[in-house]
Amino acid sequence: MSERLTKRVYRKQALREAGSQYGTNPNCYWYPTLQFGKEMIENGTMIRFKNRRGVFKFQSMVHNTELDVTWINCFQPSTGHNRAFYLDELKCVVKPKRSRAKKLV
Repeated sequence: MSERLTKRVYRKQALREAGSQYGTNPNCYWYPTLQFGKEMIENGTMIRFKNRRGVFKFQSMVHNTELDVTWINCFQPSTGHNRAFYLDELKCVVKPKRSRAKKLV
């Protein structure tokens, strides 16, 4: 295996650990989960943001210690784009729709 591939594999393994370094910036730390009220937001959870249309799929939370800024990395399934939002713009967690069909007894 080439040296380049081993570095890439090592970097991916490091990112899976909570609080690990984000990319090559030594001041950024990556977290795979986020506590929002009573909800625990994990990878793949659908969330909404203030003043933004649509729903987004949570990927990770990143904190920059040098600038003291926290943001959320998301994926927008309707457009296929990756987006990043500040933590204070988080509005709610999207609950799965309940079936309202009548139950047969």
